[in-house]
Amino acid sequence: TVLGCRRDSVTPSTTLISLLSTGAKRRREWKEIQKILALKMPLLAFSQGVETSLSLAFVGMATMIALLVLPKTFPSMRIENRIGSFCFTFFGSSLLWAITRVTLQPLATELPMVTVGELTKAIVARNYGKVVLRAGGWNEKELWEALRDFIADEISIKRERITRETLFADGLGIY
Repeated sequence: TVLGCRRDSVTPSTTLISLLSTGAKRRREWKEIQKILALKMPLLAFSQGVETSLSLAFVGMATMIALLVLPKTFPSMRIENRIGSFCFTFFGSSLLWAITRVTLQPLATELPMVTVGELTKAIVARNYGKVVLRAGGWNEKELWEALRDFIADEISIKRERITRETLFADGLGIY
């Protein structure tokens, strides 16, 4: 309905790029789909170029401050203090980068997956409880698969690494 295409023309293998517009219109469509489904959708992403540019800008800024500004501002600073200042500058720059990414997230336009089927799996993994309530029940196998998909998606690992015996801290590096 949101995209103006026939229901029978959308299959799990249909590419999202063939259905959605680009730019700001894509963001509006994505939000509208989320609203109609009343389910949490994956966030749109930034293009690789935008990600690289943001990262380089903040690393460059931290480097300039650490190498050019700090030595001139504090010329008699001891080397240990300069190293600490250098680390603090990079930490501050990283924090500022993270805040900027979160702030700019509403401007992202890249699709986080390729097909309608992949999107469906991601939506079900994020909203399993709601989906189950709508369907009137759940089973253990479906719950386990949804949990594996969700964890794999959130920490960007292959779902095969997640078994019932996997420990979060040791096996997945989640603390």
